[in-house]
Amino acid sequence: MERTADALVVFGITGDLGRRMTIPALYRLELRGELPCDVIGMSRHEMTADEFRAMAREAVVKAHASVDQGVFERFARRLSFVAGDATDPATYDRLAAALGDAQQPVFYLATPPSLFAPIVESLGKAGIADRARV
Repeated sequence: MERTADALVVFGITGDLGRRMTIPALYRLELRGELPCDVIGMSRHEMTADEFRAMAREAVVKAHASVDQGVFERFARRLSFVAGDATDPATYDRLAAALGDAQQPVFYLATPPSLFAPIVESLGKAGIADRARV
């Protein structure tokens, strides 16, 4: 039975990997109509959802010679943001709220390897990794 993700959570999305590779790749998926779910960006940096969308726009513009305004607007509507320290349990409470009714989230770790185990353990403790993929 094929499982389709109903949310993509990207830890470390404001870092170099997120800005140079991940955000432009997600935009390209949206451009092709192949992004199956909304995207929740996570970072320790405080910013609003609008600031995150502006950062995403800058990343896409930098990566692509041209940007389809309509596609980017559609993509931006699918983006949300949760700020917090990956080792703080309160961060995972905010993430759980942001996930809402998502039943099959995918967690992508664009973080240093030293954070992989703490993030996965925290996802488990928060009860949001039960039907998820990391």
